[in-house]
Amino acid sequence: MAEVPFDTEIDWQDPAAWYLGNPELAAMADAHIRHPSGLLLPVHRVTLSQQSRVLRGLFSSLGSAPSTPRAPSTPSTPSTPGAEPSVPSTPKAVEEVVLESPFKDFSLQEVAHLLRFLYNPEDCAPANLKAAEAQLPGVVRLAHALDAPKLLAAFSTGLGSHMQQLEGALRWLPLAEECQLHAAWGEGVRALAKIALTATSAGTLKPLEGLASSGAVVARFQRLAQLSQSTLAAVVTAVALAANCSYSHYSSPSSTRVPSARLLASLRSPGLQEASCTWTVPGFLQLLEQAPPLPPEQRKLVSPAFGSGRRTWQLCVYPHGNAAELEEAVVSVYLANSLTWGCRARLSGTATFNLLDEVGNPCISKGLHYCDSSPLTTSGAEFGSTADLRANSQRHLPGGAATFRAHVTWLEWEE
Repeated sequence: MAEVPFDTEIDWQDPAAWYLGNPELAAMADAHIRHPSGLLLPVHRVTLSQQSRVLRGLFSSLGSAPSTPRAPSTPSTPSTPGAEPSVPSTPKAVEEVVLESPFKDFSLQEVAHLLRFLYNPEDCAPANLKAAEAQLPGVVRLAHALDAPKLLAAFSTGLGSHMQQLEGALRWLPLAEECQLHAAWGEGVRALAKIALTATSAGTLKPLEGLASSGAVVARFQRLAQLSQSTLAAVVTAVALAANCSYSHYSSPSSTRVPSARLLASLRSPGLQEASCTWTVPGFLQLLEQAPPLPPEQRKLVSPAFGSGRRTWQLCVYPHGNAAELEEAVVSVYLANSLTWGCRARLSGTATFNLLDEVGNPCISKGLHYCDSSPLTTSGAEFGSTADLRANSQRHLPGGAATFRAHVTWLEWEE
């Protein structure tokens, strides 16, 4: 805990006591930062090396690693009569290091705030980041230039709370993308998707809170053009995933079903993957006409794998349902992914199932949304009761066969 509080008034002629957090530490400095303002800012190589990979490499290349001074030793007593006492060694003076780049490209206030956060990581609290908002863009860029991962992670977490409203997201998203603050970037994309879904309902634009008309909403959203293409694509993807989850049995609005920031943070080059299959099961009507339970090999019918690359899928059809306690036998269709236990991949997306008639047109259609699917997870839908399918077998099951078509759209990321 710093002895000098963060909100202490700063003496810009001698800011060391503030950014070090303790006025006594300046006398122990073994390096300085020369700023264009004319000030020499005392720092400690051990502290900076622990926080910045760039500075650690710089100090190592100088060949004078920081060390703790040792007191001179006292002359030793000669062990052999007549021998001269040994002369105490004097600690080798360590050449002072003066740094200029990349600090010379930033204001004194930005450099001092960066040093404050490096020396006192606990100060990276939302309230302090808010107080330092004017210097924060430069501080984040300097931390990125110095490759300070712990500090960047703290900034990423803190900036996420700054982007819950439209103005904050538009302001901080470009910085988060520029400096690879993935967690903050994901939070900002998620916030914009929620705002977009809140502003629209059934295709009709609604005014956001604090705006007088839908025209004002349009004017505000036109500012999205200042964002990069990859960020805009991620916002659209998040909106699409949430909107595709809007089935009639959901009572919550689409804006509450925007994917998690963890998923969105993985969309550096967002793009949906797709796979489809058409699968015919001969003699399906005969299975429906048999009294349950069916033989084990007929209770669950599994399609050939479909998809390409790393991810494949299979349809699993239960002619009499997947639960013995059902009051009425139903035809259930499930989608199984090819994830294996132990892998870090997760999936989110939508799927549609169709039962085709004799000319290939859908006669029954079902859809589902799945989010954060883990290995071996299955998601399914009921196609209706076996009795109804038998009664309409001439249309639904031409020739006694069932032809299923599935289309899967998904995003994949790693935890």
